[in-house]
Amino acid sequence: MNVPPERDAKSCLERWKNYLKPGIKKGSLSEEKQRLVIRLQVKHENKWKKIAAEVPDRTTKRIGKWWEVFKEKQQRESKESNKAVSPSIEPG
Repeated sequence: MNVPPERDAKSCLERWKNYLKPGIKKGSLSEEKQRLVIRLQVKHENKWKKIAAEVPDRTTKRIGKWWEVFKEKQQRESKESNKAVSPSIEPG
């Protein structure tokens, strides 16, 4: 069935701002933009609205999500490198 989803005005506005607005880029961030987001996060902490205002063509929501994934990846790599550095001691 082709029944349109029931959306209120706020939901429609959020969908427009985050997904449908022309000019919004949805792919991966370039290395340059990644470095920019990292610098801005140090400056503004997790104030994604301020950060998004300085990163062209990206929404607040997408930048915040990119940061979450970036931090998770860093933590995972850190754990893996710690395992590689410290050998396990087996009783013998």
